[in-house]
Amino acid sequence: MESPQGRKPLGTLRQKSELVSSFCRFATPRLPPADLEPKTDPERSEGARPD
Repeated sequence: MESPQGRKPLGTLRQKSELVSSFCRFATPRLPPADLEPKTDPERSEGARPD
């Protein structure tokens, strides 16, 4: 019972760290291009049209 209990938290912590790292890496490069290309954002395109 001690083996699975100690292994569960370790795996969760490791997965969380990897998820955060992957998310941060994907969010960083995805932010600049999204701002540069307003065509991808329908809300921004509508706002720029009337402007």
